[in-house]
Amino acid sequence: MISESYITKLYFKKYFLIFFPIAVLISTIGLVLCFTLFKGNYLPLFILLCIVCIAVSVIIPLYFAHDDKIKGKKASDIFCAEGFTCNFCDTYRKIYVDKGNPFPPHIIMCASYYGKISEYNTVRMLLNKIKNPKKLDRHSRFIYYLEMLSMCGKTGNWCKGEEVRKKNIGFIQNYVRKKKKNPELRVNMNIALALVDSAHGHYGDAFTLLNFGYKPKDKNDENFLNILINAVYIYSLAKNDDNLNSSIENAMTFLNNFTEFDYPWRKKYYEEQIRKASRGKL
Repeated sequence: MISESYITKLYFKKYFLIFFPIAVLISTIGLVLCFTLFKGNYLPLFILLCIVCIAVSVIIPLYFAHDDKIKGKKASDIFCAEGFTCNFCDTYRKIYVDKGNPFPPHIIMCASYYGKISEYNTVRMLLNKIKNPKKLDRHSRFIYYLEMLSMCGKTGNWCKGEEVRKKNIGFIQNYVRKKKKNPELRVNMNIALALVDSAHGHYGDAFTLLNFGYKPKDKNDENFLNILINAVYIYSLAKNDDNLNSSIENAMTFLNNFTEFDYPWRKKYYEEQIRKASRGKL
């Protein structure tokens, strides 16, 4: 997923790239005038003008980035209390997507949140708002493709999923390769690709992707738990009852060994995910 802190940085960068060149232009014009028309007599004043312009070019983007973060406080409070619910998703959407010209990373985040509650028609509609993903920053583009693959896999649209994979697998794999220090990206990539394979009925290929050798870092490793939950889901789709029962037991055992959760609702959320996966739904 795209973190809210990452979106805040992107928001700052968006406005900084607008205001900083303007500040540089004004400063340059000021210095040129200083030495041509005023013969350098007002140099300290023009230097002060340059400093003010540069400061403003930083302060304004900081303000917009902070304001963007503050706007989401209501949604953040709901998330902390309820988790991934319709109320949270709808609130986030009203704040960041439904008004004005939405920031693309917010659209992708919103789609990801709706995916957590299996609202795939909404996910599809939101992702279709991104007309040219290649114009996104690299991380947002990577997450966009994973959300597309996951949505296609979970809705059985393997044909579209294979199209997305074929066109973008080079970028996806290269991005993961360059981010070796973040194993979560590899986990999420393999899960998304496995979902497309399972939708196509290629269960062996799907399990090859899931069983890529990831080792849990500790008892509270949510990446490993997500691998186990998706294994439950794929065994359910494959109608492999023996392995399904074993996979459910593995997922529940690992979950019950967690010693802490970042939110009070997190354990119940994962328990529900395991139950849904056992019925062939995610």
